[in-house]
Amino acid sequence: MKKIIASLLLVLFSSNFALAEMTAYEKQLEYRRKKIVIMVKSHTVGESSGYTTTDTWGTTISPEAGYSYTYSTGTTRTDNSVVFREVSDWVIIRGGIREMSDLELLSVTGNNEEAAMVQAKMDERSKWNIIGVVTGIVGLGVALSGSGNSDTGTIAAGSAISLIGFFVSSMNFPRKHYIPADHAQEVADIYNISLKKQLGLPIDFE
Repeated sequence: MKKIIASLLLVLFSSNFALAEMTAYEKQLEYRRKKIVIMVKSHTVGESSGYTTTDTWGTTISPEAGYSYTYSTGTTRTDNSVVFREVSDWVIIRGGIREMSDLELLSVTGNNEEAAMVQAKMDERSKWNIIGVVTGIVGLGVALSGSGNSDTGTIAAGSAISLIGFFVSSMNFPRKHYIPADHAQEVADIYNISLKKQLGLPIDFE
């Protein structure tokens, strides 16, 4: 037990000594390399829409019984429009350059229980996504087998199975975020303040 305590004290002393040996500039660089920020990024997307209409009219002339001819003409109108809208999303950045996932944020900041919960959600969605894809493929196979002998019942059943499978899959695509943006900001703030204290930097240093 004494050896364990002595080892822990040695590690703690060595860590504190290393921090003490760092210059103020080196501490600032260390903070900037490990600092976590939540950034909002926006981009513009264009959505196009349009329609085409055709008006046709004609005149039939019958100068004699049993004989006629028709004049016809028409106009076509096309209307296309593009609407631009701004789409916003938020990202987690560490060190000013590397984007992190929600799971990485929680793991790096020591929120291990919450990280385990996020991992469980990710695993669950991944499982159902795979089940949906496999079900959709099986359904397509059933429908194709029915089309070979024109079995409409088998085709309908296979199509229904396929639609259900791909619907389940689409509902369980991996999500970009599993925690709210404001919670991610709170976690980052707590981590950054703790890091400043550890490095002996002013709380308001950025």
